[in-house]
Amino acid sequence: MKHLSLIYSEENFEKLKEIIKINTTLIEKPVSYSVEIDNARIIWRTNDPETFNEVKKFLTKETEKIIVSIYAGKSNYNFKYVLENVKGSLA
Repeated sequence: MKHLSLIYSEENFEKLKEIIKINTTLIEKPVSYSVEIDNARIIWRTNDPETFNEVKKFLTKETEKIIVSIYAGKSNYNFKYVLENVKGSLA
C-alpha cells in the first residue's frame, strides 16, 4: 500500500482533515478513513469527516506517530498518511 510520511505539525494535521473534507465534496459522498496512533486503531473505518476531530483527544507526550488511512470506495485498498515525530511536537 502506498503512503506518504510527514513530520507532525498542527499544519499537517489540519491538512489531513482538509483532504478528507475536500475529497468528500469532490466525489459528493463521504470518504472512508481510519486512524491509528502508535499502531493502535482509535478510529475504525468511518465516513464521517467530523469524527477526525476526536483524534487529538488521544494524543499524549509519548505519541510517536499517527497513521491516517484513506480508502478507495468500499475496497480495502487505501493510501496512508503517516505523521511522524509527534512526541517532540506536543506541549
